[in-house]
Amino acid sequence: DAANGKERGVYAPAYIGGNQFIISSTQPDSVQTQGINPNHSRLFYATITNAGITEMSALPISASDPAMNQGAAAISTDGKYLYISQWKKEKGKTVSSIYYSTKEENEWTAPKLLASVNQKEFNSKQPFISADGKYLYFASDRPGGAGGFDIWYAPIKSDGSTGEPIN
Repeated sequence: DAANGKERGVYAPAYIGGNQFIISSTQPDSVQTQGINPNHSRLFYATITNAGITEMSALPISASDPAMNQGAAAISTDGKYLYISQWKKEKGKTVSSIYYSTKEENEWTAPKLLASVNQKEFNSKQPFISADGKYLYFASDRPGGAGGFDIWYAPIKSDGSTGEPIN
């Protein structure tokens, strides 16, 4: 029960301001589909105090794929763009990519794949924005790194998309 500080499975807090955060938490889906695991990680707005999480509500994102899990998130310094790790199993292999969404009124638009950050058959995840808001940092096992998961960064463009990543 989140209101009583007994929350479980709360991950990757992203600071918004004050005592407001975006978190990832595993919750059972309200509609269950045969053959699909009913427990998915989703993003939530959370109010965190010394007593723990005192409020938690689903982050409203349009047209989210119900088979996708949502993990670590980062918000641009101007609050207009949300960067999200999303993953699902494909052919028995977990594939993770970074998407971005634009804030329109009180809702985030359908997540769009960050084309420059993601490479087919490789993973990109754990987005983080530099304090000056100019760069998106992320972990990836894409070619060109030292091996395994490396830290990469890409310049953030004015439309929220990113330029070419640098290892």
